[in-house]
Amino acid sequence: MPQLFINNARAILATAIDDVTTTIEVSAPVNLPTSLGENDWFLLTLFADTTRYGENIEIVRVTGVSNNTLTVERGVEGAAVSHGAGERIEARPTAGTLDRIRSRVGEASLVKSNAPLDDRLRLDGMAYLKADYPDLAAMFPETLPAQEVVSGTPSLPDMGRGAAFSPDGAYLAMAHNGSPYLTIIDTSDWSVVSGTPSLPKSGWGAAFSPDGAYLAIVHEGSPCLTVIDTADWSVVSGTPSLPGTGNGVAFGSNANGTFLAAVHEGAPYLTIIDTSDWSVVSGTPSMPGEGNDVAFAPNGAYLSVAHWESPYLTIVAASDWSVANVAPTLAGMGRAIDISPISGIIAVAHNPADFNSDEARFTVIDPNDNWSVVSDAPDIQSSIADVKFSPDGAFLAIGHYGGSHLMVIDIATWSVVGGTPSLPNYGETVAWHPDGDFLAAGYLNAPNLTVTARSPDWFYLPELSSPHPSLEWRIKAQ
Repeated sequence: MPQLFINNARAILATAIDDVTTTIEVSAPVNLPTSLGENDWFLLTLFADTTRYGENIEIVRVTGVSNNTLTVERGVEGAAVSHGAGERIEARPTAGTLDRIRSRVGEASLVKSNAPLDDRLRLDGMAYLKADYPDLAAMFPETLPAQEVVSGTPSLPDMGRGAAFSPDGAYLAMAHNGSPYLTIIDTSDWSVVSGTPSLPKSGWGAAFSPDGAYLAIVHEGSPCLTVIDTADWSVVSGTPSLPGTGNGVAFGSNANGTFLAAVHEGAPYLTIIDTSDWSVVSGTPSMPGEGNDVAFAPNGAYLSVAHWESPYLTIVAASDWSVANVAPTLAGMGRAIDISPISGIIAVAHNPADFNSDEARFTVIDPNDNWSVVSDAPDIQSSIADVKFSPDGAFLAIGHYGGSHLMVIDIATWSVVGGTPSLPNYGETVAWHPDGDFLAAGYLNAPNLTVTARSPDWFYLPELSSPHPSLEWRIKAQ
């Protein structure tokens, strides 16, 4: 039965009661609930306000509310006593309440900021062993962001450049340097899928269609775009060629259909394809310069393009494929972009005009706030190659060229999550598994691919003052 907690709730006892009455009438209620859910309850303290601290005090357990009538259990933390009309009633903290919470949280497994977990993990916030606190783990089901390196994953022939998980999580596609330039991995056992086609040259970007029926790869070498039918891993015929090496690719769906957007080196630098017949959509705008990355909004209403020339970021409305002059100008060349599937905020990586300067290389834009720049976003000065939001929108993975080459950001606080494994060299691409259990990263240096996993033994309890935007935190003592 869950206990409810109420701020500043009070009332006055309307009629006198003896020490066994279980239905009481109140008057002048403030902040008391007018009804309760099934099995909900809360505590109230009754007292005669004849001294500074009150007297004739009793704690009762309220199990039912009907207007100003309360159904109660008497003498919950102490003896039941008689009360006169006009006595005060308040919702107060009680020793029993705090003991209930402490018994479920405990102390032995509590881990403070940046303390080691199980000799393997480090993180900000608090963590608990699931086995020790199964009830609390059920109340706060979110586990840690990717922390542990998964063993047994295959090596790529050369640098991993584009990564994508299928919508059902069954496959991980990795575009890379080195023949066959594309590796598809079965995530059930991390084995390489046989019979998949080779690309003409190095693969740069990968994306699965929303229904998982197709896998699109952009790459060097004509036709610079290859679309694969995932039913039998055959190459789809009739898809258009791109006018230069493809750098990024994304699928998006809306009321008008499902579309494939590819950005590339040759003008018009952006190609949009209708997947119903694989035809190029007419009227697509030309970008100011070479396109580096592209992402559709979660509802498919627009796509964001990061490119070489000012303003370095272009928003294209999917209703008529016109340019929407809404996004701010970036500080330099747009390199990587992603849009949160939950909040819709846009994370974009860019290089400054002076590559060796200390200017920030990361900007977050909130379309819901007049396309304003989010001021709390971290100042990242190392070159960023890829950014990807987790499926629940709570975390952002960044592959970059400095430090550990891989970082995970907690969106609630814009702080770096501790304990994320380092990559051997430049982080080039990142991708989240659809349920968030795995994070794949491609980079330069053998084995060119690292997959990390959430710890199965621990659950994460963030500071309640800064909850993740994708979750509603409610404490209910069971």
